[in-house]
Amino acid sequence: MKRSKLEDHLRRCHPEKIGIDLKYFQTLKEKYEKKPTVHSIFSSTSESYDDGLRASYNISLLIAKSGKPHTIGEQLILPAVEEVECLDEDNQTYVLHLIAQHDDFKFRFEDVLSMEIPPWVINPFDETEVGNVILQKELLELSTNEALKVTFKRGYQKF
Repeated sequence: MKRSKLEDHLRRCHPEKIGIDLKYFQTLKEKYEKKPTVHSIFSSTSESYDDGLRASYNISLLIAKSGKPHTIGEQLILPAVEEVECLDEDNQTYVLHLIAQHDDFKFRFEDVLSMEIPPWVINPFDETEVGNVILQKELLELSTNEALKVTFKRGYQKF
């Protein structure tokens, strides 16, 4: 804009600011430039989404390299926590906590796998391996007892 038009605008629209020092206008300009805009707000949040997308891609890549279905999670996702780059100390503490939980879970899970589980616990309705002969006799007596069958048919509360 021409100087004369700027002076005319200042005189007509802002007569109270005619004698003010140049420093005032420079600080006003700096404040205006520092104000957050819609573009700056959304660009900062999209950067965090980009980081999450990049982490998701890296985890999917690890799963694909293992050659297993993508429903696998425990074996690959928790070790992939070590791949995450943390910028905040709280996040780093949380990651270390997750790694410690994973190691503890793995130790406890190995104990569970080494336990001897009797077959009647795994399949209680399997009649092939009933170890106790007394239980077999009681089962036979209950299945042939006609009075109990009639009572049971009326309702299990009366049984």
